[in-house]
Amino acid sequence: MAFIIGGILILLFVCLLLTPATIEMRVIHASGTHEVALYAGIGALRIRLGANKKKEKQRTVSAEEHEEKQKEKPSIDTVKTAIEKGISIVRYLQKKFTVKLFSIDLRMGLGDAADTGIAVGAAYTALYTLLGEMDRYFILKKQRVSVQPDFSGLAFDIDFKGIFQLRLLYCLGLLIKIRKEDVK
Repeated sequence: MAFIIGGILILLFVCLLLTPATIEMRVIHASGTHEVALYAGIGALRIRLGANKKKEKQRTVSAEEHEEKQKEKPSIDTVKTAIEKGISIVRYLQKKFTVKLFSIDLRMGLGDAADTGIAVGAAYTALYTLLGEMDRYFILKKQRVSVQPDFSGLAFDIDFKGIFQLRLLYCLGLLIKIRKEDVK
């Protein structure tokens, strides 16, 4: 009897490790307000990790505050180490990480029609270059990019929604890999 219960528990554990974990992220920036929502789940179970909505205030920065922020900048070695760790993580996750949905709606205007047209073209170029690189490293299932020009005045509104999946087994492997690199 103990062997049957042990076998069932091992089978459930293996099934759990092979189940994809889903992270859904929503970022909205419109008219000076920011909204960020983050959800995570396994299968049908979905948990809201956090939500943040705040109105942006205009403020001036004094020279002393600016100098203090300049002093807080990380060193080149710290940035280099962070980039190397990021590249190592991306290489590990290459074609193991699934992007189920990548959707960006962007509305922008610069006040001048010619400048707005150039900026919209540059935004399309940047976003589709990003999608190409994402498709190269990850499994990209569904993408949607929309850039709307606003010729009537100054505007910048963005609505991003992404749904990302990764099997728990790969998460465990990634944690072991990061832990090994931190010990070195």
